[in-house]
Amino acid sequence: MKKELNFYFIGLLLSVLCLSSCSDNDTYSPEFKLALSADTLSLQEGDVAELNVKGLPKGAKTQWSNSNNNVITVNNGFITALKEGSSVVELAAQIGSASGRTKCLVVVSIRDKKSAIIFKDANLKKLILAKYPAIDLDKDGEISALEAEKLTKLDLSLEDKSTAPATSVVRRIDGLQYFKNLTTLNLRRQSVTNVDIVSQLTKLDTLNLGENDFETIDLKPLTQLKDLRLYKNGRLRKLDLSANTALEQLYLQGTSLEELDLTGLNNLVNVAANNCVLTHLVCSNLPKLERLEVFRNKLSELTLSNLPALREVHANNNGINELKLNNLPALQRLNLYSNFISSFSAELPNLMFLFIFDNLLTSVDFSKTPLLLECMIGDNKLKELNFSSNNHLRTIDATNNPLLETINLKNGYYDEEAEYNIISGNTALKSIKVDAGAEEALVKKLYGISANVNVTSE
Repeated sequence: MKKELNFYFIGLLLSVLCLSSCSDNDTYSPEFKLALSADTLSLQEGDVAELNVKGLPKGAKTQWSNSNNNVITVNNGFITALKEGSSVVELAAQIGSASGRTKCLVVVSIRDKKSAIIFKDANLKKLILAKYPAIDLDKDGEISALEAEKLTKLDLSLEDKSTAPATSVVRRIDGLQYFKNLTTLNLRRQSVTNVDIVSQLTKLDTLNLGENDFETIDLKPLTQLKDLRLYKNGRLRKLDLSANTALEQLYLQGTSLEELDLTGLNNLVNVAANNCVLTHLVCSNLPKLERLEVFRNKLSELTLSNLPALREVHANNNGINELKLNNLPALQRLNLYSNFISSFSAELPNLMFLFIFDNLLTSVDFSKTPLLLECMIGDNKLKELNFSSNNHLRTIDATNNPLLETINLKNGYYDEEAEYNIISGNTALKSIKVDAGAEEALVKKLYGISANVNVTSE
């Protein structure tokens, strides 16, 4: 009897321990049940539909897959019907050791081009009809795929989003995929969060989606693009431009791009990617590039090579500590201020304007920049400045170089409108070499009768 009681109490104790180990925080079982908003989805070619998810735990990682990429594409639950056929969409989710799966069969049929396009955003349809009334050929107040194909340019941009009436704001662009012949699409300052259908508009050469709110965009099919503007889309982190070799104008300011690879974009003329979070830039061997803006990013290294048409570079306010400039024969303006550059030496035969103040410069060589006209080089750690090879120099700001001991301005040239800011903050300065005459008089006037600085023309 005593043994039976012992076994009973031992079993009871184990049961209590097991129950106590189950915390209220154990929300998820090893498998959780997922469901999509539809088990079967019937679409017509060109349609876009969204599958909503039920039962997805907060924080779970998701992965969408598709059994037939020729029939549909899937992007985070958005389904785009490409051509007649069927495909199975599957969603897999996991959080910790728990997981779940669910599927949906998508059947795509051929679209009747005379049937009315279904716009998910009523504003989009109204705005198109109001601005382009001629598109409604049969005057039925609807737009068919056949009618949509007549339009080549669509501009629904806003001048001021903050004051625009609600009826002018577009949030979804489902339906635009039927405007197959568009060459220009301008949705600047709208509120679009998903632009998947844009990849179906393969005749576009001009695309402006600036100041919207989308996270991803597929540009690979848009091989005719020449002008691309995606600026101020703060959630945009990645961009593949490898297929867009016709690009001439590229504006990406204010995005969250971390990398930008311009390889092979041989028609590029202007690039603006300032105020992003770029840590890596590939920009070489681009024969037509004239202007590059990458200021206020997080670049630590800047390599620019074989850019024969490049005239302006704006790369200030980064974290650049490694600088490589090769074969930039047309470069005239170079902005590198507010970085961590310690030395500067480059063969830039046409450089006229150099702004390189607020760095960590300890050495500079201007012997290969013969046309230098204006040099802003203050707030550095230089001991010597030599402008003897720069017989076009007119403006210098070399203030706040506390280690600077000598400046050589003697180069056989002096401009009567010259501005030399070389006094303030240069407490170690001992000698300034100048051209005899007007320049010598100017510099001596700047320093008065200071015994600490020797101004000489010898």
